[in-house]
Amino acid sequence: MRVLDASSILNFGRRDGVTVKEAVDEIRDWRSKTEVQAALDSGELRVLEPAAESIAKVRETMGKEALSETDVRVLALAVEHGIVVTDDHAMQRVARLLNIKFEPVMFKPHRPR
Repeated sequence: MRVLDASSILNFGRRDGVTVKEAVDEIRDWRSKTEVQAALDSGELRVLEPAAESIAKVRETMGKEALSETDVRVLALAVEHGIVVTDDHAMQRVARLLNIKFEPVMFKPHRPR
């Protein structure tokens, strides 16, 4: 199952998966909110709550990576549900550390040096 961050929902029109409430809350313009609400109403996009254990696992693993609370929760949901869809390189690095598969939306994935 694909876990979507706010950018993949907002900027690239991805609506086929799951996300967290905080990612939906980051979408503020009326048109995008309307489209996201339609995806939620149809069941194409679902909002789920990650388990506290998954959140703790992400926090323990992220080290000094600068992740927002929304990013942490999206990754925690991916711990439980599969592939995270993001172009955020910090999220990709942490996903790699957690052995979470990820899909870039538009850009090539970050490669460690």
